[in-house]
Amino acid sequence: EVVDRQKGVKLLPGHFQYKLTTTIMLTLKNSAIGEGSLSGSLTRQETKSFPNPKDDPLTHIANFGRMLEELEGRLRNLVDVVYFGKTQEVFGYIRELRGVTEAKERQERQKQVVSEMSKPIS
Repeated sequence: EVVDRQKGVKLLPGHFQYKLTTTIMLTLKNSAIGEGSLSGSLTRQETKSFPNPKDDPLTHIANFGRMLEELEGRLRNLVDVVYFGKTQEVFGYIRELRGVTEAKERQERQKQVVSEMSKPIS
């Protein structure tokens, strides 16, 4: 959306205000360690003013494109840190718990074998 300064927004002459709203919807599924999924959405809105003295459509596209690229980069980093980082942390914890559970089961089986072996033969 491009807002002209004549619509009540006070801008410098030849400047336009651009409003960008974007939403990322993310769904992650992992069946490698059982059923696991994570879903969510992230919405951001940004408003900036850029010059376009001649009200040129190509300049509007360039201004909006620059704004879009900047916001996309920030959102990618945020998704990487928040969603993927947290998912790795949770799945790592689950793997660790599974490893501990399996180790305890092995110890129990080992104790049973040793117990059976130490019984007198009748």
